[in-house]
Amino acid sequence: MSSEYAHTLFWPENEPNVAILIPYEKERAFFNELSNGNEDFLEDSLSREPFYTSSDAGFDVLSQDPVRNAKYHFYGTATLAARYCIQKGMGQRHALSLVSYYNQKVDLLKTEDEIAALHAEMCLLMCQEMKEILKHKCHSKIVRQCLDYIYAHLRERITVAEVSEHVQLSESYLSKQFKSEMGISLSEYILRQKIEGAKNLLCYSRLSIVEIGESFCFSSQSHFTRIFKKETGVTPHKYREMAFHSKWDAPDSAPSPLSGEKPGRPDNAEGPPPGGEIPMPEKGA
Repeated sequence: MSSEYAHTLFWPENEPNVAILIPYEKERAFFNELSNGNEDFLEDSLSREPFYTSSDAGFDVLSQDPVRNAKYHFYGTATLAARYCIQKGMGQRHALSLVSYYNQKVDLLKTEDEIAALHAEMCLLMCQEMKEILKHKCHSKIVRQCLDYIYAHLRERITVAEVSEHVQLSESYLSKQFKSEMGISLSEYILRQKIEGAKNLLCYSRLSIVEIGESFCFSSQSHFTRIFKKETGVTPHKYREMAFHSKWDAPDSAPSPLSGEKPGRPDNAEGPPPGGEIPMPEKGA
């Protein structure tokens, strides 16, 4: 053991700039509640104890540069959160895609406050997805097979006939079973998931509205716009515009109608998009 490393092991507790490590039970409780889909706990925890500030105890020093230090801790917590989520049902590929997505985003940030805000966004997104995943676990095997198939083929044309063939049941029986458990028809659920995917691309990508509609196999731009407006109340163009302003309006601006939605960027915005052109991973296994 080197003398330099040995010195760090026996550093006096009252030595300045030495962090008090987060208790293991407290850390485990945070990740357990996140992976249990407990949004109330998570929001309260994040508001009381932000992920990281230079004056906050609980984080060991991994770099003398404060921003780099915060990023190192971000990478670690993203990985831990994904592992907890995988253990409780999140698809491994999707969980690792989320980690990669957010690690790329944080790599472009310049301040500790930005990193803390991104950490909160990431944790809440994972928590919300786990809430849905755990809710679906209560469904029958047939409905879970349908959901898995839909998520895996979201960028393709999906028909009720194809899904019924996949689960080897008649269309009429499957439709009745699905609506009984999910509260909406199978075809309506497919459309809603496609719209959710389109909303992510409107917020996070520079793809045109036509390209986004095509990527989810809508027959035409007018078809995509009509279905999108039916589900959200606004056109794709308006949604992207409001999502952009909800992030970049001045602090004293009127609140955006999309409060709580992820930030986006209009097609004609100049310069690189916030955080770079990093595509949001699709839901699924």
